[in-house]
Amino acid sequence: MYKIKYGKNKAGAVLRVLIFVLFFAVGGITALFAERMSGDSFMQKEEKEETASESAEEPAPEELPVVNDQREVRISGIEVGSLINEGDVIDVRIIKNDGRDEKLLAEKCITAIDEKGLYLMVREDELSKITEAFMSMADGTVLRAYAVRIP
Repeated sequence: MYKIKYGKNKAGAVLRVLIFVLFFAVGGITALFAERMSGDSFMQKEEKEETASESAEEPAPEELPVVNDQREVRISGIEVGSLINEGDVIDVRIIKNDGRDEKLLAEKCITAIDEKGLYLMVREDELSKITEAFMSMADGTVLRAYAVRIP
């Protein structure tokens, strides 16, 4: 099993082996005692594993599809006529430099109007379209953006 290479000091080698064995035995006993004190018996571990496997079947909250990902955003730079008020439903349209008129946003309800702009509920894809249109206004590809009230 264990060869003693220490010649005259056999007692020291045996003592080291005993200390080594005791160290691991005490560590194992301490771990068992800590497990029993925490209340995690073998049966409780099985129950925890069963509930964990049952909950693994249900999708986590971050995996659920987002149904309504709209947020209220203030959009400035859209021309608003005097007949458009808070609560109206509008289309936001743009006029390009070649004369084409395109619909940017369709059927958006105005949640608020102030001197800084319109407040609309928009999705992320619509927000990126608005951002792209205003960047095009900066480079001259889009001439203007305006709101049209839907009756």
